[in-house]
Amino acid sequence: MGLTASAAVAWLKKLGFEWKELRKGVYIDGHEKREVIFYRQQCFLPQWKEFEKRMPKWLPSGQIDTTPLLAGQRLLIPVAHDECTFHSNDGVDHRWIHKNKHLIRKKSREQGLMVSDFILPCHRLEMPESVSQTVTKQGRLSHD
Repeated sequence: MGLTASAAVAWLKKLGFEWKELRKGVYIDGHEKREVIFYRQQCFLPQWKEFEKRMPKWLPSGQIDTTPLLAGQRLLIPVAHDECTFHSNDGVDHRWIHKNKHLIRKKSREQGLMVSDFILPCHRLEMPESVSQTVTKQGRLSHD
């Protein structure tokens, strides 16, 4: 008969190990700084409200509101970019650590998998199956 889980736990405790939660450092992103709140409330949101007047609105029926724009205005389609990076052992939050030791985590998270997408109000932004591109004399891409 091999070593049982309860026997392994008993030995780890006898050898001075403890089951500890791994804690990450404090992360402060700055979204609630006074100047960020001021900018968001006084600049960004009022400008967004103006832009919304030129954005399409989807009706409960799934149709798009076709209210005409004012002369000289163009339709604005908001496009959001979202990304996330996944690393191995992202979910590890507990580990056996000797009571006289501190866990030193690697500074590098090594390779990860990045998932990135552009999102429109109605769906994800997708490329057609085939796109041919040529560069014009002005250095711009032209799609054939």
